[in-house]
Amino acid sequence: TDAQRKHGQPRLMGLAVSGSMNNAFITSISALFLLALGATPFQVGLLASTQHLQRASRLLGLYLIPKLGKARLMFWGRLSSLLPNIGLVGIAFWFHSGTAAIWLAIALLTLRGLLQQTGSTAWWPLVQDNADDAALGRYLARLRMAQRGSELVLPLIVGWYLGTRPPAPHFTPLFACALLA
Repeated sequence: TDAQRKHGQPRLMGLAVSGSMNNAFITSISALFLLALGATPFQVGLLASTQHLQRASRLLGLYLIPKLGKARLMFWGRLSSLLPNIGLVGIAFWFHSGTAAIWLAIALLTLRGLLQQTGSTAWWPLVQDNADDAALGRYLARLRMAQRGSELVLPLIVGWYLGTRPPAPHFTPLFACALLA
C-alpha cells in the first residue's frame, strides 16, 4: 500500500547509506588491514578473489527469498554479518601481526561478505516493492544521492584517519564504526 511504501522508503535509504558506511569502514580498507598485519601479496590477492566470488552467494539468496521473505533475508544477512565484524574488531585490537591473524582476518572478511551478499539478494526486489512505477526514478535518484554522499565523504575521513602505513590497532575504531553502521 502507499502507507507501507512511505514507511519502507526511508528505511531502504538508511539501509543503502549504512551499506556504504560499512563498505568505507571495512571492505575498502580490508587489503590495507591485511598489509598492516604483515600479509603477503598472495594473501592480499586471495582476499581480492574471495571478494569477487562472494557475489555467487546471491544464488543461495534466491533460494532463501521464498522461504524467509525479502525483508527477513536482508535483515538476517546484515545481522549475521555482525559476528565476523566483531571478530575483525578483536583481531585489530589484540593482534598486531602474524600468520594466524592474517588467515583469520581473510576468513572473517570472506564470511562477512558471503553473509551480506546473500542478504543483498533481496535489495532490488525490496526497492521495487517500495516505489511505485511512476515514482521509481525519483526515488532512486534520492536514494543514490544519499548513498553517494556518504561514499564521497567517508573514504576521505577514513583515509585521513589512517594516513600512511597505519598499524593494525588503528583499524579497531573503524571496524567498530562498521558494527554501528
